Amino acid sequence: MFSWLPAAKSCSGLVPAPPPPPPEQPPPGQRLRRLEVVATRMVQEVFAGQYESLFKGQGVEFSEIREYLPGDDVRSLDWNVTARLGRPFVKRNDEERELSMVVVIDSSASMDFSSQGRSKRDVAAELAAMLAFSALQNGDKVGMVRFCKDVEHVLPPRKGRRHLMRILGEVLAAPAQPDDSRLDRVLDGLNQMFKRRALVFVMSDLMCPDFSKALARAQKRHDLSLFRIVDPWEKSLPDLGRLRVRDLETGETARIDTSRADFRQAFVERQQQNWLKTKAELDAKQVDWAEFSTHEPVEKPLARFFQQKKRRRLKRGRS
Repeated sequence: MFSWLPAAKSCSGLVPAPPPPPPEQPPPGQRLRRLEVVATRMVQEVFAGQYESLFKGQGVEFSEIREYLPGDDVRSLDWNVTARLGRPFVKRNDEERELSMVVVIDSSASMDFSSQGRSKRDVAAELAAMLAFSALQNGDKVGMVRFCKDVEHVLPPRKGRRHLMRILGEVLAAPAQPDDSRLDRVLDGLNQMFKRRALVFVMSDLMCPDFSKALARAQKRHDLSLFRIVDPWEKSLPDLGRLRVRDLETGETARIDTSRADFRQAFVERQQQNWLKTKAELDAKQVDWAEFSTHEPVEKPLARFFQQKKRRRLKRGRS
């Protein structure tokens, strides 16, 4: 993703002006505490019950059939096997009410892009916080995978506020990586990193090479959801005159003229085509997804995502 560096005229042509200073950020500890306060309040006031009602019971996994032992719950008897073999057998379930949630965070440099002070990384941190505190309130484990060109860092799923705050600190403070993000590689790695079925939430601007095949493989084991995070300037380029732009991931620079309507139109069409192709893949594979903007709060689209995911799950259960 390109950042925008305004250019000034001189007798020799376009001369790059110094980039504007980035908006001043509070100290990391203060940002983390603020994130915790906001996320906790939103979980209690907006998302109370939505997470639990959506994922309740997902952690019960059938394990094996074994012979009945004194003290076993008779409701677990497998009557078909019992009748066939002539002695009592029970179904043994691994009662894992504590689900494992994994937030997968894109740490490529394009996630630091912002046209109004709130970056895509900030949005990812807000989403991770609300999901993680929902899981914490429900007694579930939370883990994290941070990736760029490859998997950069993994925090295995655990319980507890301290572990959760470590995850959020990692999301906020991890250095941006000057490489293209490779979501395909991290999706392929999920099945090796997490042997049991997990709730996986991917947070990225999805500016990645094709990941459709890896998506299909990961979806066979995990409950996968993708959150696309965008800045409005990436969808509709404003008229800012002549600019020198820099690719945040490669450092490559170029001069563009955003005052040209045909240039802006071509930019919008290219962005839209790329997204429509990705969206078609997600819909074809029935992957749950949602879009979040750096210019808008995350609460309403996240609540809408929970509602839509629940409706889709009920529909699939009836089909």
